[in-house]
Amino acid sequence: MTAGLKARLLGLVLLAIGVGFAWFFAWRPLADAQAGVQQISFPTKVFFVTPLAIVFGLALLIGGAPAHALIGGPPRTRQQHLLVWPLFAAALALGGLAYYWYEAKLHALGYLGS
Repeated sequence: MTAGLKARLLGLVLLAIGVGFAWFFAWRPLADAQAGVQQISFPTKVFFVTPLAIVFGLALLIGGAPAHALIGGPPRTRQQHLLVWPLFAAALALGGLAYYWYEAKLHALGYLGS
């Protein structure tokens, strides 16, 4: 198995983990809220972990071995910093937007106070 294939498989695994977390910890509670369940709970950590897994999984899936070489450890070179930090910032921004959207949906359904 080549390094590029291993990196893409790792990206696919990260993507699957991110989608699985999103479905289990975010979409299911939202579906329960829309169905009128008395009380729901969801971990806010899902809005941090899920976007990171999805964004870095997509980067590995698209970039393969070169992306894995840049993402695979702590950023030390300029090239690593130019890839890792924007991906991290994009994941945090997506997580923040998803969190505020989620809270707005729950508030509209009457689950969160004002």
